[in-house]
Amino acid sequence: MTIMVIWERRGKAADGGGGNAAVCPIVFEVLERVARGVTPVTEVCGNGVDDNCDGATDEGCGPEDPFTAGLCSGTALTAGTALTLLGGAARKVLASATIQIRTRSCTPCTWGAPVDWVISYLTYSGGVTTRYTSLPATMNLVLFLDGGAAKLSIQHTTFAGSTYDDTDGMVYGFPPQVVQYPHIRAYNHAPASQYDYLELDYMAVNGTVVLGDGCLQWTADAYGQGGPPYTQGYAVVFRWD
Repeated sequence: MTIMVIWERRGKAADGGGGNAAVCPIVFEVLERVARGVTPVTEVCGNGVDDNCDGATDEGCGPEDPFTAGLCSGTALTAGTALTLLGGAARKVLASATIQIRTRSCTPCTWGAPVDWVISYLTYSGGVTTRYTSLPATMNLVLFLDGGAAKLSIQHTTFAGSTYDDTDGMVYGFPPQVVQYPHIRAYNHAPASQYDYLELDYMAVNGTVVLGDGCLQWTADAYGQGGPPYTQGYAVVFRWD
């Protein structure tokens, strides 16, 4: 019986993320896999790689915790590669994801599990009347040109069809710098009253971006807590091919 073994890199292309590829055997003319020179290892959660060479990625793992450091590894997107990714277009939506929020009852306490963040936006304040609207913090990661320079905009999905443009999102250049007071803007497409605000705003602090290969991790802290330490935090991870 002839056994032919070839090697496949299972990383960004095959598994949809990660970038720091694993090397796994593919065996033809036999039903079972034959590993030569590679000992499968325990699956590493959250890196987008088939570490144990079983054909699946991140199996046995729970939901990805976007607050975990080091989720975005590999060669980071640069200004030059960003222009190549745009391919002559003025903008491109790279990925969509929902910001997660985690909380704790005291600063020495353990953080609770992160959950999808629903932001309560102020939509009207006048006299004794105050109105809010709740919107899931679902964001698009947009790569766009600003005066010929490639930049990244993290923006609420309600930007589409609104008065906002890409520069109204949380904008980061290359390399990304910390935005001290990031504004998480949204647009009120269905106001409850003619007096309701259409352009909505929610502010955080210390908006920090980490770039990897096909990956961006954004974290921030809660505004108005006078920290650190804080009792609320926000994070999201975007992945693209």
